[in-house]
Amino acid sequence: MALKTAVIFKTHFWDPTADAAYRVCKHFSGHSDVYIMYDTTNKNCDIPDDIRKSENVVEAPFKAMEDIGFEWGNGEEGWGGYWYNGDYHQSLFVLDNPQYDYICSVESDVLIKNDLDKIFEDMNIRGIDAVYKKEIDISKWWPFITNCEGYYDLSGGINRGLFCISFFSRKAAIFLAIQRIKMSVKKRREGLSRWPIGEAFMAQELFLEGLKTEDISYYCDHMDYYDFAPPFLIKEIGDVSGNTFFHPVTEKNSKFIISNIERDYKSLVEENNITSGKSIERAKKINDLEVYSRIYYNDTYRLSDEIKALLADTAQGSLPGIQASIVAGDHQLIVEDLIAQNETDFRTAECVLGRIPSYDRHVAICIHEGEPVSFPLPDWHARLFLSARDQSLPTQLKVVCEKQSGEKEEVSVSICDTVGELSFFTASLPEEAKFVSIHPVENHKVWVNFIKISAQ
Repeated sequence: MALKTAVIFKTHFWDPTADAAYRVCKHFSGHSDVYIMYDTTNKNCDIPDDIRKSENVVEAPFKAMEDIGFEWGNGEEGWGGYWYNGDYHQSLFVLDNPQYDYICSVESDVLIKNDLDKIFEDMNIRGIDAVYKKEIDISKWWPFITNCEGYYDLSGGINRGLFCISFFSRKAAIFLAIQRIKMSVKKRREGLSRWPIGEAFMAQELFLEGLKTEDISYYCDHMDYYDFAPPFLIKEIGDVSGNTFFHPVTEKNSKFIISNIERDYKSLVEENNITSGKSIERAKKINDLEVYSRIYYNDTYRLSDEIKALLADTAQGSLPGIQASIVAGDHQLIVEDLIAQNETDFRTAECVLGRIPSYDRHVAICIHEGEPVSFPLPDWHARLFLSARDQSLPTQLKVVCEKQSGEKEEVSVSICDTVGELSFFTASLPEEAKFVSIHPVENHKVWVNFIKISAQ
């Protein structure tokens, strides 16, 4: 008798990456019923109409869990909901759909490159009740361990795992759902404020019940891209070979920037990744001006001049069109000249005149009316680049070139690209010009965070 299996794709948003991850998930789930479980707690479902009509979409507001007695989460820290209780979607599903022999729970930021049907088949043959990435270190010092107090004996540590994609037999899935209901009753009866996070609850309960489990790595050729952080862009992992899973995958958004630039764990600015060249390899695959810039100016690990030059050269050789010109190293303006004219600090001046534009919101100079900034020009035909967060910059300033004769000529400034929060502007300078000055128009002041002169 054929196995009856289901794959639950869990999400609370729909963007191009989630859309791609779902389509890949469905591709690798050939013999399973695939469902999208969408958390509509805070908003309406934003899945496109064509997908809603053609796919099995289940709206799952958190109220659906509360209605059957599941607790929200930890009252002391305010952690709860579906994020904190990673087991809740699958529990809701299995209680409504007990006909499935096995289920797979997969988060929307997991990209699959593995045959899910074969994993289900192996689980059935070997009598495996659950598959997930097991955490080997069950140290008592894990940050979430105290949230298990009142439910488990903490003296020996708590089993835990990564359940971003995980597999359960019907027996295991229903068992976990029943245990959470029992735990919810205990919390209310005893007035407990704490609540075990799903990563600990599922692993610990499976262990205590003696159910047979398998590490997800058993089914993978490698696990190089599966962890809680940092996030990857789909385009940088598209050519990775072998059966595996990728997590997390995301758009280039604040989550991507914070985890890859502002944190150290396996990130683009982690020291070993920088010194080994892995960060530059990733940056080249991502090939995004903002990413190059964030690495170049990061505060986590200070790059040496040699690595900065290599990163900038990689950017110049890889970025498309005008962006390559923006980071070209043909001509560097003098930091001291800008400091003298604008009374800015050295770090800001260094970034504004740097080879790569900075995306730091604190890096910018304000050019006031009557106080222009002026720079000497090289002997070759030059182009001026500026960047700012305001796309209307060309209406707020004028660029004036002075020739050897003393004659002055105003040149037009136009937008040439936008990358992330920054818009870039350019002006072609007369070949015979010797100086260029940037002036605000009357009654204006202009914020600029990048000034560069390079060859035409």
